[in-house]
Amino acid sequence: MERTDIKKKSAAKQIRVSFGSGLVIEERKPTDTYIKALKEIGLLRISRLNGFIVDGLPLIVKKKDSRKQLRNVDGSWYISTHMCTDAKKKLLERIAEKLKVKLIVEYI
Repeated sequence: MERTDIKKKSAAKQIRVSFGSGLVIEERKPTDTYIKALKEIGLLRISRLNGFIVDGLPLIVKKKDSRKQLRNVDGSWYISTHMCTDAKKKLLERIAEKLKVKLIVEYI
């Protein structure tokens, strides 16, 4: 007998970030694209914004805290990566809007 009630996990979506300058970031993993895009926007600029909170803590921090899914980038900044690809896309768009950075985030 064949089971039809088994749900399979969908394939991870990839994203592409295209900046107004012509730069395009498109990595194999959505998290890598997200991190490179945040670095391009400017981690210091983003860290100064209010309202970008993940799991009750700031999105970007200088010191590792209790979160397990913090990615160290460039040796001094940590970025929270604990979110789905949809949330990463929306967060990039919100940050860009707030900082008036021209970019397009799309699924590929």
